[in-house]
Amino acid sequence: MDLEQKIVPPVYIRRLTEMLLDWGVDPEALLRDSALTLAQLADPSQLLTLQQEITIFERAAELSPRPEWALRVGQLTRMSTLGVYGYAAFTSADLEHALHVLVRYFKLAGIAVGVELREHSNGDLEVRVLDTLHLARVHRSTIEEYFSSFNSVLREVTGKVFVAKQMKFDYPAPPYREVYTEVFACPVHFDCEHSGFVISDRDRELRVSTWDPVTQEACERQCEQIVQRMADAQGFVDEVRKVVLVQACDRRHAEAIAERLHMSTRNLRRKLGQEGTTFQKVLDDVRCELAKNYLSQTQMRLEDISPLVGFSETSNLRRAFKKWTGHTPSAYRQMAIS
Repeated sequence: MDLEQKIVPPVYIRRLTEMLLDWGVDPEALLRDSALTLAQLADPSQLLTLQQEITIFERAAELSPRPEWALRVGQLTRMSTLGVYGYAAFTSADLEHALHVLVRYFKLAGIAVGVELREHSNGDLEVRVLDTLHLARVHRSTIEEYFSSFNSVLREVTGKVFVAKQMKFDYPAPPYREVYTEVFACPVHFDCEHSGFVISDRDRELRVSTWDPVTQEACERQCEQIVQRMADAQGFVDEVRKVVLVQACDRRHAEAIAERLHMSTRNLRRKLGQEGTTFQKVLDDVRCELAKNYLSQTQMRLEDISPLVGFSETSNLRRAFKKWTGHTPSAYRQMAIS
């Protein structure tokens, strides 16, 4: 796992900072040694590295007056804070599909561990934590925060009716073990071979009240693109494409991208020129790819696709798409279907 990869949205650390402030912890003290400022944390376009997240967790463990801080901050997680990743789960048909989305695209949640979904012989499902050797002093708090957040999200998507079958943790019971029972409301086991979140077979088909097949498909495809870009990024152009993809539409301009890459706009344009392209070309390539996917893989109306791609007016997307591909959006969709 690349701990220097910038994949952690600031909302997670901002939520922790606000909670600890309520508990009397100085935010600047929390951020010390992380090379982050409060201004950067307030910028939704700023991504943190996994190492910065780990450093802040270490500080939280030192400064928090309450040892169960990681469980508590996980309880504050809401689907709306997870962006397209959250909406892909929130619009799933049932709990099982939401689980697959949350595990498949876990990198977009900005967690410093790997996870996998396993099926038991009795039909139960288990979200199992992997790759924790690098966590050192924040091993327990990272798993606490992740599983508490995961529990909050699953309860939200099922209208508060979901309760885990059991929780398993690969470390000894802490002095505040009663908080685990309060948070998860199910049997909790410590000193296990691995950490796992077990979902009963009977809950797999729990319906998600916000199911929307069109939105779900569109959001999941965008998650797939972002994760693929993160895996495939090699040269500077690919790095810029990756940043453009994860930006909100109104932040997909050269100044915002340059800021995210910690360079001047002039240097951004110069480096792209050295690789034989321009920022506008990279931006158009991303927009074109997104538009093609929405047109070929969903039944969304062009009016709904336009803002997702970055156009306030449908007529502007129509003209741009014709310029990029030589086809109108409707013609392209018809060709894709046939």
